[in-house]
Amino acid sequence: MNPLLISILLTFAMVVLVALELLTPSFGILTVAALGVMCGSILMGFQHSTAAGFAMTAVNLTVFPIAVLVIMQFIKRSPLLHQGDIQASLHPEQADGGARHLAEPGEEGEAISPLRPSGMVRFGDRRIEVVTPGKWIEPGTKVRVLRVEGSKIVVEAAE
Repeated sequence: MNPLLISILLTFAMVVLVALELLTPSFGILTVAALGVMCGSILMGFQHSTAAGFAMTAVNLTVFPIAVLVIMQFIKRSPLLHQGDIQASLHPEQADGGARHLAEPGEEGEAISPLRPSGMVRFGDRRIEVVTPGKWIEPGTKVRVLRVEGSKIVVEAAE
């Protein structure tokens, strides 16, 4: 078989190995294999002729980083990578840690433990762990929800 054709086929194999490295957790093994295939491609180019060897060196040193960049851009747009985004859009109440459905800003309850600065508050028949912005609140004090930040519910003493 023509060494130049083998060199070109090895360059395509290098691109495939780079893609597999970016898509699977091989911990660099496929990158080392891709670099080995790239060296083989260059050697086969030199076996054909000196000009072809230098051309394949330039091609491989250009194609390798371009392949990495193009494949990374493809992966960023891939639905496989955005699986969590899809799940969050299907279940928006779980996207913020699930605390939004436990208490809403402005809702009032009663501290059932000291809030120093975290503790338990009763909202109707629900007991929920909350935090204060820094002030200590004694048990039995009426509190109001200031905001919900992810899974953290921030309260203050209601006056």
